[in-house]
Amino acid sequence: MRILQIRFKNLNSLAGEWAIDLTHPAFLSDGIFVITGPTGAGKTTILDAVCLALYGRTPRLPRVTKSENEIMSRQTGECFAEVTFETRAGTFRCHWSQWRARKKASGELQAPRHELSDAVLGRIIENNIRGVADKVEEATGMDFERFTRSMLLAQGGFAAFLQAPADQRAPILEQLTGTEIYSDISKRVHARVVLERTKLETLEAELAGIHLLEEAEEQRLHADLASLIEQASEAARQSDRTQQALLWLEGIRTLQAELAMLENRKKQLAGRIEAFQPERRKLERANRALELSGAYAGLVSLRDAQAQALRQHKEYSEALPACEAELRQTETAFASVGTVLEQGKREREQGLRTTRAVREYDTKLLEKEAALSALKRELAERENAFTTAQSTHQSLNAQLADIRASLTEVLAALQHTAADQGLVENLSAIQHSCGQLRQLAETGREKKRAVEAALARQQETAKAHMDALALKERQDRETARLEQAVALRRKALAELLGDRSVADWRASLMNAATRSSLLDKTEEARRQYETCLLGIKELEQRQEKRARNEAELTQHLQSAEKEHRRLEAEYEKREAEQAECSRLRAFEEARRHLHNGEPCPLCGATEHPFTGFSVPAPAGPEEHLARLKEELKRSGTGLASLQGDLAGLSREREWVTEQLQKEAATLSEHETHVRECLAALAHPSITPATPKQPLPAALLLTLQNLRETTETERRLAERILQQAEQEDAGLQADMTAWEKARHEANRLELALQTALHHKDSAEQEAVRAERERSSLLEQYTALRQTVLQELRPYGIEALAADGPETLLHSLSERRERWVSREKRRDLLQQKMSALELESRHLASRLLDMEKDLGKQREAARSLSEDREKLRLDRRRLLGDKSPDEEEKRLNGLVEEAEKRLEGVRQTVDAAKQRFAGLTSKRETLDRSIAERQAQIGPLEEDFRLRLSQTGFADEAEYRDACLTETVRNTLAQREQELLTERAELEARLADRIAQLAAEREKQVTDRTREELDETLATLRDTLKTQQEAIGGLRQKLHDNHMVKLAHQERTAAVEAQRRECRRWNDLHDLIGSADGKKYRNFVQVLTFEIMIEHANRQLRRMTDRYLLLRNKEQPLELDVIDGYQAGEVRSTKNLSGGESFIVSLALALGLSQMASKTVRVDSLFLDEGFGTLDEDTLDTALDTLAGLHRDGKLIGVISHVAALKERIGTQIQVTPKTGGRSVVSGPGCSSV
Repeated sequence: MRILQIRFKNLNSLAGEWAIDLTHPAFLSDGIFVITGPTGAGKTTILDAVCLALYGRTPRLPRVTKSENEIMSRQTGECFAEVTFETRAGTFRCHWSQWRARKKASGELQAPRHELSDAVLGRIIENNIRGVADKVEEATGMDFERFTRSMLLAQGGFAAFLQAPADQRAPILEQLTGTEIYSDISKRVHARVVLERTKLETLEAELAGIHLLEEAEEQRLHADLASLIEQASEAARQSDRTQQALLWLEGIRTLQAELAMLENRKKQLAGRIEAFQPERRKLERANRALELSGAYAGLVSLRDAQAQALRQHKEYSEALPACEAELRQTETAFASVGTVLEQGKREREQGLRTTRAVREYDTKLLEKEAALSALKRELAERENAFTTAQSTHQSLNAQLADIRASLTEVLAALQHTAADQGLVENLSAIQHSCGQLRQLAETGREKKRAVEAALARQQETAKAHMDALALKERQDRETARLEQAVALRRKALAELLGDRSVADWRASLMNAATRSSLLDKTEEARRQYETCLLGIKELEQRQEKRARNEAELTQHLQSAEKEHRRLEAEYEKREAEQAECSRLRAFEEARRHLHNGEPCPLCGATEHPFTGFSVPAPAGPEEHLARLKEELKRSGTGLASLQGDLAGLSREREWVTEQLQKEAATLSEHETHVRECLAALAHPSITPATPKQPLPAALLLTLQNLRETTETERRLAERILQQAEQEDAGLQADMTAWEKARHEANRLELALQTALHHKDSAEQEAVRAERERSSLLEQYTALRQTVLQELRPYGIEALAADGPETLLHSLSERRERWVSREKRRDLLQQKMSALELESRHLASRLLDMEKDLGKQREAARSLSEDREKLRLDRRRLLGDKSPDEEEKRLNGLVEEAEKRLEGVRQTVDAAKQRFAGLTSKRETLDRSIAERQAQIGPLEEDFRLRLSQTGFADEAEYRDACLTETVRNTLAQREQELLTERAELEARLADRIAQLAAEREKQVTDRTREELDETLATLRDTLKTQQEAIGGLRQKLHDNHMVKLAHQERTAAVEAQRRECRRWNDLHDLIGSADGKKYRNFVQVLTFEIMIEHANRQLRRMTDRYLLLRNKEQPLELDVIDGYQAGEVRSTKNLSGGESFIVSLALALGLSQMASKTVRVDSLFLDEGFGTLDEDTLDTALDTLAGLHRDGKLIGVISHVAALKERIGTQIQVTPKTGGRSVVSGPGCSSV
């Protein structure tokens, strides 16, 4: 993993946005760089930005949340950190940010945002806070702990391992190398052994608590059960026979009630038929009137046409006089318009001669006007130019006056401030000295704050040490309390279970649930069997009813067919008679159209003796034929209905037969299912004695009793198991809390030692900070005197209390004013010379322009006089009128007169055509009215004759009898519905009477319903008592069977648990312990040796004098072999400060290599001061670090040691500024 770029904003003292590009050539060429700056300037903040961007936390700040952010710069509203890094998986960019509401410093903190993206494609990989941490670990192969051990070695962690005593070195090694898991494994093995032993003890106790029945007692229970089953079966059969008798009595009562209901409906139907008689007579009259509808429609059509023709004839007669008057008026208008046209043509000829003369005058005027306009434009331009030149000359004179006044003021000011001329050369030196003075003052203030902070930290660490001691004692008491609570929980669980185990109670619950499920299935199978049986009975009854109906319909159909054939024969006879009558009437109609002398079209005779009178025709059979037709139609409808009903009954017979077969098969399946369910319940299979009979009542009572017993057993087992689970959950929670308390006690022990170390370090830091502050105060006093000597030539004798910033600003302004006045003096002198020259030139030009203007004005006056003379001559001829408009007006008058003449001519022609058309139409109507009147008379006479023949007195009575087709159909349908309903009621009455007689013939019982109810209740009580006894015996036998199975299972479980305990005991003897020391110490010795090998490789690069070695007597103690002392072995505690740092650095690099494991680490940051090394040792350490560049690593060192600045060329400088803020500078660094 290699860090490529770091970006951050508003972190601690580094306010603003900063970017550090680690791909800059300076970093790549040297391979090592140093981050320098005074203490507290913000050097470590750069590394905090890396941790914050990747993991959302820092080594100094373990948590940054919505409610807590100690890293955001004061008085800012937002902060962020971003790192671009490269791994084998690709190049990524990780960004972390947080802001306050509205990004104001006073706003409330918002939830932080964390995201990981592909730096090349810009694609967001993850933006969930928890998900980003997982993705970063996946991409880098390191979590936060491994990252701070392998890539970023935090401040103060170098010597922690070397200086720690042996009993604290193992936890530190665990923390640095990530081997805490071995302590957890040892503790978990110990806890698992305890748990497995407890399980074995519980299983053995449960096995001892299982009791079985004796074999003789079990045989006796089976014999008693068989006897009770036989008695219950006999009682159930008696109960079934009694129930069948009750059902027979109920069926007779139902049939009697249905017969009474049908008789009532029959009476109501008769009343409705009687009420319909007026409507039926109305329908008969409408059917007779329907026969005359065709003839009446033709007569009405002729009458309407005649009335329309008479109305049109009247309209034409009234319109003819007005049309003739209009014709005479249009002819007079035509002559008048012709006279106006001739006069307009003469006026047009006179006007054209005048317009030609006016056009010549207009042409000359246009020429004069154009010349005058051009001259005026030129004159206006010259006058404007003259005015502009005068204004410019006046403006130049005013500017000259202003410049002379400004130049006088500038020369006076320069003379007054002649002393400020020295600031042009000396101000930079003064600013540099003041900057040094300001930097020393700021550093002094920081040192003062550092002293105060060190003293405060000293007090905090002392208090933290006391708090840690109190927490340790309180945690020890809590651990003891939790251990006692675990013991009490175990005792309560054993008392709840009694002599049975949890497994026994679970087995009992499972058996009850299984039995309950079987009972549900049995009940469902029984219900389906009963439902199917009822369905078969209904189908059989329906089959019997259908057979009776089919016989009755067959008889009705035969009678209906015979009657229909009779009606058809009579209708054919009557229809022939009507045809003969119609033929005779046709002859009579044809005779009326014959004329003497004209041949008859039938016989050819020219004399027609019977045309003068009518021959009476025989009376026609139309009325009787209509009644026969209606009867024949009703007969056909009834016959078709009977045939349809008979076909429906045939289809119903086939369907019922098929359904009976299906129901019989389904009944057999349900009966088999009932047997299977009863067998699963260990119950004898009781089936009906005869086919298609209900199940015995004894079976129902047996199932009911068995369900009640099962439910009681289930509720008891559920209650015991629920309480046991609650107790077991409480036990597990107490054990977990106990384990956590023990872990917490160990952690607090380590925290107590850490607090003691922090307290000692804080005391040393306070002393060092006070010493540095005194040194800085002396430097500040000397530099202040030097600055005052430089300022005296400029009238400054003292420095302000708030620092030199105000003074420097004042001097800078004085210098700028001096330089600005010099520049202004030179500029004003140049402008004054140029303006004087331009003013003289412009005055000469104004004299020439004034002479030219006089000549132009005289020429314009002469042209204007010529133009006015031509304009007066033109007005005498035509005034101000346009010749084109005058010609257009004259031509328009002539054209308008011509158009009017043409319009009047067309009006005359149209009037003539209308008059001729009206005359012709009136004559045509006269002829058609006469012809139509000749047709209407005979038709009216014939219609009156047919009215009397069909029974109507006159035409008005005929119209009253006519009905619409919808009304006729509605009345006919109502009549048919009443007849159909009467037939259905009669059929149902006959069917119910037959069923009642058949049921009474069965004579199922002669007892009353009350006697049968009393007998059935007695039998059911007896059967219930017997079933309860059967259920009790079966439950005892079933419980004994389940206990046998549980005994076998528990025996096998005990043997398996014993094998499991032996396996865990063996592992516990090897690595298990309550505090985890056994396995941890073993693994740490191996890890310690591996770490020493890695550290020796790094140590050889720095010195050939020392070699690290593990102490043989104390496995976690370190010794060194001194090569300069003949290989003498001595303790690391005797090493000097520089030697300790070298060894600590070697250990740190070795630990980094171990922590990185298989991850390639190409960037390494060391946050350590190197302040204890002499020059040679420092060179050696830096050479070693620089040598890592050969492995492709980039090394970053954080230090304020001045010697490092001379030895490492690539530097990132963190410089403090005012207000507790700092800036970053160096290669690749920039402020965004």
